[in-house]
Amino acid sequence: MNVFISYSSRDRTFAERIANRLKKNGINTWFDHWALYTGDSINDKIETGLANANALLIVFSENSIVTIFIMIIL
Repeated sequence: MNVFISYSSRDRTFAERIANRLKKNGINTWFDHWALYTGDSINDKIETGLANANALLIVFSENSIVTIFIMIIL
């Protein structure tokens, strides 16, 4: 199984704990801080990560709600 984790940057510590737990249990996990390197195209990497994922794990929190709300306004 390949899991793509989506989260607000404000929830990075919590999301990384989840990613580490998944990895520890043998689940391939796409976590941006593990997959992105200097010079990478963020959009390309995210598209590839999503395309290869069997599951999408969304960390839904107050922080993510605020982020979504701001994106809608803009």
